[in-house]
Amino acid sequence: MKTMTCSDLGGPCELAHHGESADDVINARDRHLKEAEKAGDATHGRPATR
Repeated sequence: MKTMTCSDLGGPCELAHHGESADDVINARDRHLKEAEKAGDATHGRPATR
């Protein structure tokens, strides 16, 4: 089992994401970011583009 936090993966918080593989952890982080953004959390939104 692998574990990394949102901030370990470039995000703004310390929520831990778990998975059997690195891909599972990244998919968990992606779901977390989408859910946070949908809930209106601007800190988890997409980075601004130029």
